[in-house]
Amino acid sequence: MNAPRPPEQDTEAVEAAMLKLARAAAATEVRTFTRPPPAPNPAPATELGWLISYPTEMALMYGEFALMGHHARLVGPEEAGKARLRINKQIYDEFDRPTIEAGAKQ
Repeated sequence: MNAPRPPEQDTEAVEAAMLKLARAAAATEVRTFTRPPPAPNPAPATELGWLISYPTEMALMYGEFALMGHHARLVGPEEAGKARLRINKQIYDEFDRPTIEAGAKQ
């Protein structure tokens, strides 16, 4: 009988954690890397919500990036790239679909 792997060695658990961090980062609604900022002034200094959410999003994304490196060491770069594409697609579908549809109607 095989003993269960610890969570940090379980590739599915690591990928699920990456998705949770990506989802949390996208939920801040800053979405720095998932869509372009609105023009002409993407970060007005008077918008307190942006000043709070941006560092939160970046902290979540740094955690996700650290997990990406760990995941690549576990499964290899090719499989890690496929996992990244799956995660990006899920985040895109969940958070950016209305943005894309609105842009298509303009």
